[in-house]
Amino acid sequence: LGLSASLAETQLPPQPVAAASLCQVYRLELEGFGTVAVKVQRPGVRSQVCVDLFLFRQLACIASGWIPGAHDAIALLDECGTRLLDELDFTLEARNALEFEASAARLDLEPICTVARPIVMLTTRSVLVTTWVEGEKLDALSERD
Repeated sequence: LGLSASLAETQLPPQPVAAASLCQVYRLELEGFGTVAVKVQRPGVRSQVCVDLFLFRQLACIASGWIPGAHDAIALLDECGTRLLDELDFTLEARNALEFEASAARLDLEPICTVARPIVMLTTRSVLVTTWVEGEKLDALSERD
């Protein structure tokens, strides 16, 4: 699963607290860290995305031979592919979260903005570990408000 060495010995719960097409999130108690959220990419998702991007790019190259402006589609696909692969790099997500936290502090947003702090030493490209933040689901908020 791409777990860091110190996290590999920890048993993930059988059920995630949240799931999406690319990853699942688990709530764990880790000694020395307290309650954490562990976001784990589904196995093989990066390689499947790479294959899909390759196939789409091949189709775009073929189409560029007879569809005017298809070269722009290749450039757009390349850019989207780069950004999608960035989204699959949880070390980058951790760095961005730390930058966002620092910006929120500079803007004095801490009273109204909570950031799940990444635990960088436990984070890998395919596993993101952060402090656990209690909250409400957005659909619960919209029903109440």
